[in-house]
Amino acid sequence: MARFNSKQRGSFERIRHLCYQGLSSSVFRERLARELDRALGLDAWCLMELDADASMPVHAVSHGWSQAAHDELVERVLLVSPVTELARHWRQGRRVFRAAQAAPDGRRDAYFRHHLFPYGYGRELLALCGVRGAASPSALLTLTRRRQRGDFEPWHERLLACVAPHVALAMASAARDEGDVASLGGRLCIDIDDDGRAVNAVEPSVCRWLEHAAAGRGDWLLGVALLLKSQERSGDVPALSLRAPGSGVWHRCRRVERPDGGRRLVIEALVPHAQPSALRHLGLSPREAEVTQRLLAGRSTRDIATALGCAPTTVRVHLHRAFDKLGVSSRRELGLLLVTRAAARRAAAFTDQGPRAG
Repeated sequence: MARFNSKQRGSFERIRHLCYQGLSSSVFRERLARELDRALGLDAWCLMELDADASMPVHAVSHGWSQAAHDELVERVLLVSPVTELARHWRQGRRVFRAAQAAPDGRRDAYFRHHLFPYGYGRELLALCGVRGAASPSALLTLTRRRQRGDFEPWHERLLACVAPHVALAMASAARDEGDVASLGGRLCIDIDDDGRAVNAVEPSVCRWLEHAAAGRGDWLLGVALLLKSQERSGDVPALSLRAPGSGVWHRCRRVERPDGGRRLVIEALVPHAQPSALRHLGLSPREAEVTQRLLAGRSTRDIATALGCAPTTVRVHLHRAFDKLGVSSRRELGLLLVTRAAARRAAAFTDQGPRAG
């Protein structure tokens, strides 16, 4: 561990202890921010969940930032400033850094001109949070000060480097716990404008889904719209698989054109009812269900082992037992089995509760 004096070590121990109290994500973020403010002295902070594939924000909670600041970040800074090239920073082994260090143009960079300076801020530390050996970070923590408060100290960077893996594990644990929250599932269609704002929900259930997962025009929708637009520019298929904040359910998102030329965001739940509680109802043990759910989300054996703190061979043993119990031999067969059973349940529910055709 980096060298700390007694006061600094106390800050580290309090944050580390906080990460293993089994708190919900909202309570954890609030208490984490309180401890960081106590240790570092902050004017603003933001904790963002990152998409595992693109290392781009899909959900954020913050203090000291307005909605206009978040919109400005999405529209004028992300994919423009090198400060936001999080995947590159992670590959290069950069875990904690100052915004000024990642901006070759210094204070002329878009990150400063459009994100920090307009809101009176001048100093920022960024910490990429992820477990050791992971292919990508799972969260970004930004800690911001006004110029008059002074620059961050070297021990602040050491503290963030030490607590970042623990923060990642705490968020992963909260996401697993929240994965049992009932989801609406199915296929949702949302009409959006070019900035990713929801302008019309064409299904009544979408309103409830937006309130639960994206708060109408939250960072998640804006991030999805931005990522899809960037893929369209690069010529790739405009579709993404992302985990919705709050529910932890994985969705496939794509942009399609409406007949009138407008845009529509189509969101489809991937592998309906593949939550841990539903998998346990199929006869899997809690650990087998957890490993199977992560496999269905596209994680490799090594990634699953890293997230759960066990050896890859242990993961393979759990998967082998789960596949034997379910009578399948591959992830594709497992997904097909779950989708088929979910469709059968929906058909049975319609037959029991609604009129038959004809």
